[in-house]
Amino acid sequence: MSIDEIARLTTIKLPEPLERKEAEELVKYIAKNLPADITYTLSAQSHIYHNPENKKFSNRQGPISISGNISSLNSAAAFEAFSTEYSFFDDVPKIISVNFMPVPGWKLHEYKPAARKLWRDVRAVVMDYFSEKK
Repeated sequence: MSIDEIARLTTIKLPEPLERKEAEELVKYIAKNLPADITYTLSAQSHIYHNPENKKFSNRQGPISISGNISSLNSAAAFEAFSTEYSFFDDVPKIISVNFMPVPGWKLHEYKPAARKLWRDVRAVVMDYFSEKK
C-alpha cells in the first residue's frame, strides 16, 4: 500500500470547515458516540493590534489547532494520537481535517487492526456529525 493510501486512511477531511467552538463540539460528539475517552489540547492564537491612523484596537484570530489522543471504550488496544489541520476562510481560521499520526515508512499491515478500525470508526462518527447538522 502506498504512502498516499495510508495518508488517505489516516486523514479525515471535514465536509465543511469548523470554527473553534464547533470543532470542540465535534470532539465531544466523537467521545460520546464512538464511545471514547479523548484527551486534547486546543491552541488558538489571537492578535490584538493598534491602528495608528484611527487610534483604535482591532483583534484578529490566528491559527487554531486541536491535538490529543483517542482511546476507544470498546477496545483497550484502540488508542491513537490525532491532530487537526486548519485553513483561513475570510480571515477566520477553521479546522478542515482530523489527522491520525502515520508512522513514517510503515506499511498498512504494520498498524494494529484495532488502530485501523479506530480510524474507520472515527471517520464514520465524523460523517454522522455532519449529517445530523443538516
